[in-house]
Amino acid sequence: MSPQAWTVVVSADAMHTQTGTAQWIRDQGGHYLLTPLGNQKILRKTLKALPFKSVPSVSSVDTGHGRRVRRTVKAVEAPAWVDFPAAAQVVQLRRTRTIKSRKHVEVVYPGCSLPMTDAQPEVVAAWIQGHWGIENRLHVGQRRHLRRGPPPATHR
Repeated sequence: MSPQAWTVVVSADAMHTQTGTAQWIRDQGGHYLLTPLGNQKILRKTLKALPFKSVPSVSSVDTGHGRRVRRTVKAVEAPAWVDFPAAAQVVQLRRTRTIKSRKHVEVVYPGCSLPMTDAQPEVVAAWIQGHWGIENRLHVGQRRHLRRGPPPATHR
């Protein structure tokens, strides 16, 4: 895909992983990267069952702030029977975070409307990591705000 043909890739939290949202993004000429979680249990179960075991993986390791994070990504073409508009690939992203010898593993299965020829799995993984970074900064800000206590009472 030539750089002139690139449009926007929308990444949104699980609440927006809806068929209507995906279709609207595609109708506008954009692409999506959406991750089903508890709000789309059947879709998540369907994506999790795809043949990821037979697919090679790419891993990266980051260290800092007293933790070690390994991200392992695999991708498969989305079969036509996956019931999500214009899904071209499904990624399995396994994040293993180790802090003080304790491991925490998170596995997500985002769907992307860009095919692997236009967005390699490691590129999609970087988009997801960027999305998580934004989410984390937003939530840290919310936690700080909530610690300040209730807003001052207004008097009339």
